[in-house]
Amino acid sequence: MTAARRGLPLLAAALGSLLGITLLGPPALAVEDVVAPQVVNGRLGDPREHRNLVVLASRSNYEASGLYDAQVCGGSAATSTIIITAAHCVRSRGSTVRPSSLVVASTPSGELSDPDAQVVRLDSIVVYDAYDSETQRGDIAVLHLAEPLTGIEPLLPALPAEASELAPAGGLVQVAGWGATTADGDRFPDGFRVGDLTMFPRSACGGGRNVTIDGVTFSGYGSNDVDPTTMVCAEGVRGDRVIDSCIGDSGGPLTAGEGEQRRLIGVVSWGPERCASRYSGVYTRVSAFSSFLREQGVPFAPTPTNRPLPPTIITESVTPDSATITVQLSADGTVATSISVTARDRQGKVRTCTMPTEDLVAVECTLTNLTLARRYTVTAVALNGTDTSEPSEAISVKPADRPSRPRIDYAEPTPGGAVFGVSRVRSNGSPLTKRVVVCLSASAPKRKADIAPGGLAEVAGLRSGVVYTCRAKLANALGSSRSSAVTLRAN
Repeated sequence: MTAARRGLPLLAAALGSLLGITLLGPPALAVEDVVAPQVVNGRLGDPREHRNLVVLASRSNYEASGLYDAQVCGGSAATSTIIITAAHCVRSRGSTVRPSSLVVASTPSGELSDPDAQVVRLDSIVVYDAYDSETQRGDIAVLHLAEPLTGIEPLLPALPAEASELAPAGGLVQVAGWGATTADGDRFPDGFRVGDLTMFPRSACGGGRNVTIDGVTFSGYGSNDVDPTTMVCAEGVRGDRVIDSCIGDSGGPLTAGEGEQRRLIGVVSWGPERCASRYSGVYTRVSAFSSFLREQGVPFAPTPTNRPLPPTIITESVTPDSATITVQLSADGTVATSISVTARDRQGKVRTCTMPTEDLVAVECTLTNLTLARRYTVTAVALNGTDTSEPSEAISVKPADRPSRPRIDYAEPTPGGAVFGVSRVRSNGSPLTKRVVVCLSASAPKRKADIAPGGLAEVAGLRSGVVYTCRAKLANALGSSRSSAVTLRAN
């Protein structure tokens, strides 16, 4: 998928035109501000079930024309004074807008024209500090209100373990907002809409594979489009119609669970230029930003059990028969007392190691008796007594071996020498002690040159007219390897 298909500038401009908002002038929002997605092919929302849903609007347009003409994004109330929304909703020309340029509102009826809507000003805006407006990674922000909203029911964000349980691949989730109700983004509702969606697996949300939902096949996003560690994908199908969030829904909630177990899973972030297409809407993965949200005073539900949250494998180092794995513990939820790391090869043979955490943030564990040059799938779990977390994301590990066999891609004679391009210069886990190109001839002395980090080697001192046989050679503590020979006649 190309960047143009995301349609960020087009959708921002379209929303400004449709809602009467001057997106290019202060204090309203600019080109990077309003991305896809409203709810296309959704249903009218019941305000009693979505008391957390709030409106983010331009203050100047609200004062001139009311909420309907001023609404630009949605948001979720985590408390009566703390709102979670999308970072792009509060950005203009690369900077965060002034809090005084926006208002937040809740409507008892769910309608923007409701005369009883409560509208409050903002005290501060905090955007996630690593937000990237090009890729939309980190598209999350917290708004602190100048006074409390009344009549709302706060929605708590999901921790990683809750998100995995409430919204697995294929699980049902809901999106709500006042965004466009047509795929072209040319019609906007007074009352908010709700869409029932299905969570995509990571293979289709960052893995590039297609996915079929209720007989409709959707194109998957590759890793160049979606970061599955910080984003989720979801789309719905009702009969032969695709259900999707759209222009104006940005910043609004993607939720999972029911009753007291209902949690904020995602924040509406971006999508293809045409809503309800065969590409899904993309949402900020809220559980990936729990530390940021805690720093802003956002509350989380207590961990219901002593089960720790999944750890993260951050580094690995290898020898010919071992691998040392560094595991990062989760800062949220129950504190782990130990970690266990498992390596499994393709034949199903398993090696494990266990280490106490001793109140450390990161723990090293060394897997021993691994087979040379065999590839292993490695995962880690955190433990608190007999309670065990879900496994971490898996990584692939291969014990150290002698260097890979290099390849000479080209050899070009120069006056008195030759230039070589060498690829496959890989140490295979043990630092290289030699990386050279050697040229031999029966009638002239041997000549050689080191291979530079970019794979370039410049051999000097070759005799004009002499034919040389040249090879690239690599060595480490475990052995050596060399390329196929190339021949050249020196100039």
